[in-house]
Amino acid sequence: MTKLWTIEAEARRVLGRLPEARIQALRASLVNLCEAHWPEMRGPEPPTRLAKALWNVPPHLADLFVHLYGVADPRLGEILDYLTPQQALAALVHAEIERGDAEGARGAYAALRLFESPAARAVHVRAILSAPAGQEPEAWLRHAHRPALWRAVVGFALQIGRWDLKAVQEGLRWVAQAQANPAEQAGEPDMQRILDMLQELGVTFLGVEGDRLSYALRGEEREPVPFKQLADILAEGRQAQGL
Repeated sequence: MTKLWTIEAEARRVLGRLPEARIQALRASLVNLCEAHWPEMRGPEPPTRLAKALWNVPPHLADLFVHLYGVADPRLGEILDYLTPQQALAALVHAEIERGDAEGARGAYAALRLFESPAARAVHVRAILSAPAGQEPEAWLRHAHRPALWRAVVGFALQIGRWDLKAVQEGLRWVAQAQANPAEQAGEPDMQRILDMLQELGVTFLGVEGDRLSYALRGEEREPVPFKQLADILAEGRQAQGL
């Protein structure tokens, strides 16, 4: 995984000779716009418990930026003026680092790299605009060579259309409750699809405690997984999907 200081230096290179005051103003304007866009992007409150939980967790700034870019929001055009989308994403790298969110900084850097290629940019924008979409089972069955936990976490991210650790953590809390009480999931098809997938994989999520995820594999409790490892799985899974 690319070191954070390398990402920060590369973002600084992309920003070029912009005066520091201009960079600070750009960063503040982009953060404010991205945060204001989340209530617009997520739509009305959904009916199911899992969807409601995710509805309350904003994605990383980079995903919100890419959505704004994809819908050609005029407010974004006003902020960028003569600047490139890559420079905006570089500013968001620094914004996420300031917030102490290494995962968000890496996400912004990954988007920056994708935006350097018109073809990769188009694919990435389409993926962000279509999420959350819920992928068919084949999307996670393709990774049969991966460990069951990896496939379970990536399959869950595909189902909910979210790759940020905070959303996945919150979602897995609800999955653990649902696996403990499966009879309560009547009328919630989004959760039932996930439970069916996990049953096939033999993975049971037992809960989120502190900075670790507890789980069992085929009925045998395993060593809890640190969130850092979950973040790595999500980054690998997202890359494997070309997002």
